[in-house]
Amino acid sequence: MNFEVFTTSRIAGLLMLLSIAFMLAAVALIAAQGRLGGMSAAFSGVGPASEDASGLRTIARFAVPYPMAQLAGFALFTLLLIRAGDPGLSVIALVLLAFWSVLGAVEGSFQASVTTWAVEVAARTGEAPEFYEPLRRWLNAELPLMAPRTDQNESDAQ
Repeated sequence: MNFEVFTTSRIAGLLMLLSIAFMLAAVALIAAQGRLGGMSAAFSGVGPASEDASGLRTIARFAVPYPMAQLAGFALFTLLLIRAGDPGLSVIALVLLAFWSVLGAVEGSFQASVTTWAVEVAARTGEAPEFYEPLRRWLNAELPLMAPRTDQNESDAQ
């Protein structure tokens, strides 16, 4: 009996599970450090009362391995579908996932660097930098599915 342990479908599944494990590890690390509350600065804006947003930097450390494992797993799934005779939709889905991953990297880089810096400035000076809020709103408008739109909720509450 010929039994293969590392088949393409098993490797693809393991890579997808690995990508989920990367994100769970990032959240667990931030929660263990007590910095989970500061993550809200990415979505609700920055002010003098903003919590420490350095957890966003921790997330950024996982921002490369997570999509890479996910893309590799999805590419192997696409290869399996192409071999099975269904190349059309699987290739389109792979291209869209790659595009989504690039958008995620841009958004993650912004949150890990600019948002964290803006929180530090707000804590030191008492107010966020002038350009930060328009830039954050623009980013949330450009990537509406990547980050919840809290701007609309804030204007409805007033």
